[in-house]
Amino acid sequence: MIGAPGTLPRRATLSALADADWVMPPDAAACGHAVRSACRAEGFEPRVRWETDDMLLLVRAVAAGHGVSVLPRLAVFDEVASVDVRPLRSPALHRRISAVTPFADVLASGRAGRAQCR
Repeated sequence: MIGAPGTLPRRATLSALADADWVMPPDAAACGHAVRSACRAEGFEPRVRWETDDMLLLVRAVAAGHGVSVLPRLAVFDEVASVDVRPLRSPALHRRISAVTPFADVLASGRAGRAQCR
């Protein structure tokens, strides 16, 4: 979870940010859909003030105070803008990444990919 400096609660939960303005990817994007669905499961509709599928622009919009966002940690580059980053405590969001390759490459590429993701 990211927010402009000083705007996030210490224990970052979706329900704690039910009244916040949000900046997020479009609903058609996997991340945008997942966050909206998680907010709805927590009992609120996020008040989306800014929407973009450009992760760098999204982080800058959050830094400028347009709202909070939930993004994969790898999408938040510290050099882009000054934002506070907190792990989302509740609910836990997960994603699965799959790749399709020729069978001969599966073992070698699978081991290398898992090693880089850890």
